Amino acid sequence: MNHLYERMKNGSAKQRRAYEAIERLGILSQYRSFQPVVCGTVPIGVYVVNSDLDIIMEAYHLPLLEHSLINDYGRMAGFQLQRKMIRERKVVKVNFSYGNFNSFKKSGPER
Repeated sequence: MNHLYERMKNGSAKQRRAYEAIERLGILSQYRSFQPVVCGTVPIGVYVVNSDLDIIMEAYHLPLLEHSLINDYGRMAGFQLQRKMIRERKVVKVNFSYGNFNSFKKSGPER
């Protein structure tokens, strides 16, 4: 588990809400095999309009990650899945809303 995520547990009110949302969803434990890391502006305490929660994961088989994300979060408000190329790597990007957060972003570059 990354240290920025652990610090969110006792951080600002927004960081604590983000930590609680991630824990309620069980994302980090459920996707442990994809080595999830919470990153972006919220963990470092930088808040901009429309700050979201970013979780990046490592995937060796993107179709498996896609299938899991669709099954687990496909019914969430605003769910969107995109396939992209970033820095010459295939990436799956998923957005959805949960609780007080307009967007959870999860992405998994294929290694």
